[in-house]
Amino acid sequence: MVKIAIASGKGGTGKTFVSTNLYHVMKMKGESVILADCDAEEPNDINFFHPEIKDEEIVKRTLPEFDLTKCVFCGKCADSCAFNAIFMIPGRRKVKLIDDLCHGCGVCSYVCDFRAVKEKIHKTGKVSVFYSETGCKDGSVFIEGRMCEGARNPVPVIAATVNKAVSECTEAGIVLLDSPPGSSCSFVNTVSRADFVILVTEPTPFGLNDLKLASEVLAKMKKKCLAVINKSGMGNGDVYSFLLSRHIPVLAELPYDKNSASYYSEGKLAVMFDDRMRNRFLVLYDNLIKLIK
Repeated sequence: MVKIAIASGKGGTGKTFVSTNLYHVMKMKGESVILADCDAEEPNDINFFHPEIKDEEIVKRTLPEFDLTKCVFCGKCADSCAFNAIFMIPGRRKVKLIDDLCHGCGVCSYVCDFRAVKEKIHKTGKVSVFYSETGCKDGSVFIEGRMCEGARNPVPVIAATVNKAVSECTEAGIVLLDSPPGSSCSFVNTVSRADFVILVTEPTPFGLNDLKLASEVLAKMKKKCLAVINKSGMGNGDVYSFLLSRHIPVLAELPYDKNSASYYSEGKLAVMFDDRMRNRFLVLYDNLIKLIK
């Protein structure tokens, strides 16, 4: 099994465009491949497939709740929290959980001598497996992680999505992970499971800046990094020079094309309608396979 994350340092570079079209080309070439949409805050791969059959798994996380009738505001729970997720003002008898920082480790309830901290399970999102009309696993279309409205931390949903994709894939298959944009926690948690990371960038100053940020994170994680230059022909050659200096192979260049943008806006895969774009993705596929197999 080979796990490939398709990521970008910023939104709008064409990460989803590359993920969905590459997935289709891989299926066309007979590869056993699964696409997982890990952008749990705003997943949109589903717009390109419109499947009808699906299975769902609920993603839950455990968060502490404070019983103020038992709490003596000793501050032991806050002092024991390694993530600074508990804010307490003993003099005013105030305690608050910062959901975004809480990892649900349970230390606060463990150290409380007054049983004032209880753990409660909260629904944070779901992982959906979409199948083709045949309904069989071999015809699976893709897997999607989606946060619940009001949920704040996408990481548990992303982790569950990656786990599901790996469990659904055959031993000799390929898992494509459509990563959240940026280089923060969501990005890190997606690419951490990948064997290779394809960075989709654009030859503009903004594209270069965020490419540098993402590549620096991947270098620290010791991940094998590849690149796809989308909207080639725009901007200047600085992105090319940077990739060359970092010895990051360029798998393909995808030219800026109004027809492809139009297909994308309509929820259509460009490789199904545009011969030139299909040939570009076939080159991308051939170059990728040479590097990963």
